[in-house]
Amino acid sequence: MAWDYVADLPCPFRARLHVDHHRTGRPCAKREFFNPEAPSAASLAIKALELEGDEVAVKLVELANECDTASIRSQEAWDLNDAVKGASLDDRLKLAYMLAREGLDALRDDEVRGWIEVNRRRRLRAQALVDKVSIEDYVFVKLSEVDERFPVRTFMISLEERGAKLTCVITPRGRRFKIHLGSRHDSEIDCAEIASRLGGGGHRYAAGATVDDLDEALRRIKEALGLSEIKLVELEV
Repeated sequence: MAWDYVADLPCPFRARLHVDHHRTGRPCAKREFFNPEAPSAASLAIKALELEGDEVAVKLVELANECDTASIRSQEAWDLNDAVKGASLDDRLKLAYMLAREGLDALRDDEVRGWIEVNRRRRLRAQALVDKVSIEDYVFVKLSEVDERFPVRTFMISLEERGAKLTCVITPRGRRFKIHLGSRHDSEIDCAEIASRLGGGGHRYAAGATVDDLDEALRRIKEALGLSEIKLVELEV
C-alpha cells in the first residue's frame, strides 16, 4: 500500500509526500519536505500542498507555529490548541474539515466551544499542580496514574515559564513509563538528543521516550546533563 501524504510522523515505506520537522525523522518519500528547524509541520505542509497564497491556511499556520513552539500569545491560538486537545480522535478529523471549510470561524461553533472548554479545565488542573513543585534549573516530576489526555506539556511549559531550564515528567504506561522532556528556548539543552539515548525522539525543545527500566533511563538522562544526582518529585494527580 502506498501513502499519498504523511505529516508529522515517521516516514513509512512507499510514501508519495512526507512532511516532518522532528530531528529524529528519516526522509524517505518521493517528495520530501523535511526540516528539523521548522517551527511546525504545518509550516512545511503549507508549502508541500501549495497553499502559501491561501489566507486561511496562512493564518492557521501562524497559530500552529505558536502552539508547536510553546509560545502561545493569542487567544485564537489557545482556542485552537484547546479544541484539538479537547476533541476525541474522531472529532479531531471533524475539526480539520471544519477549519478547512470555515477557517477560524469554526472555533465559534457550539460543539467546538465544548471541546475547548474540556481542555481549558484540564489546563487549570495542570496549573494547580505547578504550585506544588519547587522550581530549580532541572525539574524531575513523576506523576501518579494519569489520564492520557492530561495536559503534560502544559504542565511542563508552566514549570519552564517559572524558571526551570529543563523539565522531565514521568507518567506510567502500564508496566512501562513515558518520559516527557522539555527545555526553555533560551537554554542550550537539546531534548531530542537526550531522548535518542532512551530510544525516543522529538524536537529540540520537546521530546520523549517510552521505557521499561525507569532507573536506567534516569541514569542516562543524568549522564547526558552532567548531573551528580536527580531530585525526583512524586505528585498525585
